[in-house]
Amino acid sequence: MAAAVLTACISICTPPVSAKENDVSLKRFDDRIEVRLNGKPLTSFQFNAKWEKPFLYPIATASGLILSRGYPIETREGEEKDHPWHRGIWYGHGDISKEDFWREKPDKTTSRLVMSGAPQLSGNSLEVVLAMQSSKDRRMGTIRERYAFSQDAQNVFIDSTITIAADAGGTLTFGDTDDGGFGFRLSDDFREERGAELMNSDGLIGTKAIWGKPSRWVH
Repeated sequence: MAAAVLTACISICTPPVSAKENDVSLKRFDDRIEVRLNGKPLTSFQFNAKWEKPFLYPIATASGLILSRGYPIETREGEEKDHPWHRGIWYGHGDISKEDFWREKPDKTTSRLVMSGAPQLSGNSLEVVLAMQSSKDRRMGTIRERYAFSQDAQNVFIDSTITIAADAGGTLTFGDTDDGGFGFRLSDDFREERGAELMNSDGLIGTKAIWGKPSRWVH
């Protein structure tokens, strides 16, 4: 069996807090796991079976500002309604052995990441095991997702580890595609046409300059 591991970290700036306030709590419900930081909502891990893959939504700052787009989970006036598979923070890939685990198609040919067993909660982290189901309902492998939540004096951190295992008797091949990896669909307030500015770790500014280029971080 072969496995690939992807790690990612999202940092959200927040007002200073004392060490005793750095409290993370996780509570499980039938279709989600709510994550609270210092008693306030931070995000929820959404795993209702109606979704083709699980995701974190909404994403809030310590002050309560919502960073994630609402659509298609909730309606917000004036918000763009493109790409309904862009929900909060999620993992997907547009070409795994010719199967699309990124887009979600209305003709029922979508590949899915299906919960396998109950989520595991431990301290400030949660972990789930997902079966990779092809568009023809064939199991291709397993994805294990782990999310850990923490905070220092200035930032809130969401650390993610994604482990992909070819454990279904075949090989998994990752194609060269624009659509894949660790996604975060931000609120429309962060769109360039609304005045936001994107910059990566190499100092490149704007979508046209950044798109498709490796980088340590983007903000």
